Amino acid sequence: MDRLAFEDVWYYREVTQLIDALQAAAVPQLYLCWGAMAALHHEFGLEKQHLPQKLFGVYPQHQLASSPLLDGLPKHFLAPHARFTDITIEAMRSKVDLIAATTNGHSFLATAGRQTFLFAHLEYQRFGLWQEAQRANSGLAFNDDPLHHWGWENTRNLFFANWKQSVKQQLKLAQ
Repeated sequence: MDRLAFEDVWYYREVTQLIDALQAAAVPQLYLCWGAMAALHHEFGLEKQHLPQKLFGVYPQHQLASSPLLDGLPKHFLAPHARFTDITIEAMRSKVDLIAATTNGHSFLATAGRQTFLFAHLEYQRFGLWQEAQRANSGLAFNDDPLHHWGWENTRNLFFANWKQSVKQQLKLAQ
């Protein structure tokens, strides 16, 4: 699915209808990985770019701008990525607020209004990345981080706690 054009994914039209409904109802939204790219494509016409090889492993990130979504995290932190495509930082710059990226220039986090676009897989449990490699059965090459390392646990916990707090605040303001 990652490598297909959005319009070739059989449920993409339903995804865009959901995005439109959530926007119309002013509901805070969190889009992950392919979902983030699909939302950026639908909302801003941004195209994903195929990477020369799958971005796969635990990578260092750095904050480009301050955001309550990253409160409590150091300026540099770890997060797992697993994707064949990316929407470049350059393409997003004039459309969304870029919050953080990998230190090698791939998207990590962006926002636009009530929309949050997370390109990493912070939802993964401890062995989620390893399980994806097994599922793919593809002999994927990990970056230098050991498979058993769960260096993104703090990032994961703080990000989702901050996002939930952000949703509460947005809903309070809407009342």
